[in-house]
Amino acid sequence: MEPTPDLPRYRARLLVSVLLAGLFITALVWSALNGFRVRPGGSVQNGEATGVAVPQAEAPPGTPVYTDVLSVYDADFRAGQWFVLDRRQDRVHRFDAGGRSIGSFGRSGSGPGEFRAPEALAVHGDTLVVAELNGQVHWFDPKGGYIESRRVRVNGCPAFGLFDVESSPAGVLYLGVCPLAGTQGARVLQEARVLLEMPPGSFRTLAVYRYEQGGGRALSFSFQPVLSPHPRGFVFGSAGEDCLQLFNLQGLLLDSLCHRWIEKLPLPENWRETREEMEQHAKRAGLGVEALDAQLPFYDIFVTENGRLVYVSPAPEGDGMRRLLVREDVASAVRAVELEVAAAPFVAVGESTVLAAWEDLEGMRIAVYPWSLSEN
Repeated sequence: MEPTPDLPRYRARLLVSVLLAGLFITALVWSALNGFRVRPGGSVQNGEATGVAVPQAEAPPGTPVYTDVLSVYDADFRAGQWFVLDRRQDRVHRFDAGGRSIGSFGRSGSGPGEFRAPEALAVHGDTLVVAELNGQVHWFDPKGGYIESRRVRVNGCPAFGLFDVESSPAGVLYLGVCPLAGTQGARVLQEARVLLEMPPGSFRTLAVYRYEQGGGRALSFSFQPVLSPHPRGFVFGSAGEDCLQLFNLQGLLLDSLCHRWIEKLPLPENWRETREEMEQHAKRAGLGVEALDAQLPFYDIFVTENGRLVYVSPAPEGDGMRRLLVREDVASAVRAVELEVAAAPFVAVGESTVLAAWEDLEGMRIAVYPWSLSEN
């Protein structure tokens, strides 16, 4: 007679599998909204998208190409250096303020100094923090010397995935997503949290954002959590809502920062193909995908030292292009002003410099521009 299965353990494993599947689909939705694409025929293996990148737009003439850089997924600027996350190679590249390459480190694997699913990076003091989708974080010195690794854990969320990491005076801030499939009746609850790590290895929830649709087991393309440090604390919320929230570093809500003045652009022509791909992955996890009637107003934010918000928004040129917008108040009118920086599939903002990147068949074309913002 066959042994009776351990039903409690089986159910627990099944729940974790569903949560991990939901987290993976959320990551795919996140990547699709942020312009990450693979050629038709690409696949998903071990929870990662595989395939050859599709060039989305041409860089301005004369933009240098870096054959040793295969992708630009995240970037941070501190102390005169750009740190660029190359997700396709599981590497971090360093550039000076003028865009000159000054070194790289990291590789694929699960050992010290190696990555399997890097999602974001940030410079914190004299260290660099690289966060992985699976909740693992790695610490390096500014030249890439490995220091240590640890996992971010949240009570009540067995599949907590990291989507962003930022530095603050109080400690490291983490933006994570917890897909709580099936815990609210037949509904899927998408939850994002901001965690503060201080002291090292101790994590405290400062803010929570939950998206819950009216019914059905479906993930939403409008669930796009964003996080940025602010002189008064941090800005957190979802680009799919009309406003973001400003919190202090104790988690106290201070203000709402609304962005209704940003015009929503129509969905790009290739959106149907992207949605169909997401639906196929979601269906395998027993989930659906909600409709989206327009592009989100922005996909990321940067806050200046004076507290002004710079929005990384879709550009009318299409093809996943990004532009930078700021709010301008003229008399009683509010309007969006586009900064004079070349639109690109990837744009990251530092206090004095902007990094833009374009995919090329030979590697990545990367340009670094000085910029300033009038504080009238």
